Amino acid sequence: MNFESWLEAVDRCFINATGMFRDDWPDQDYWNMFDSGLTPMEATIEAIENEYGEEALEAFGLAVE
Repeated sequence: MNFESWLEAVDRCFINATGMFRDDWPDQDYWNMFDSGLTPMEATIEAIENEYGEEALEAFGLAVE
C-alpha cells in the first residue's frame, strides 16, 4: 500500500471511529506512522491518543492498550 492509499484508509478509520475526517483533527506526523508500519487503525488510535489521551479513546469506544 502506498502512502496516499494508506491515508485514505486512515480517513475511513477516523470516520468510522469518530464521525470526523482525519483533517478535522490536529495535525500528526502521518508519514512517520506510515513509515513505522502502523496500520491505518493503529495510526488513528495513536493520533487520537496523542492529542486527547486515553479518555478520548474510551469515549470513542477504542481499545486502550
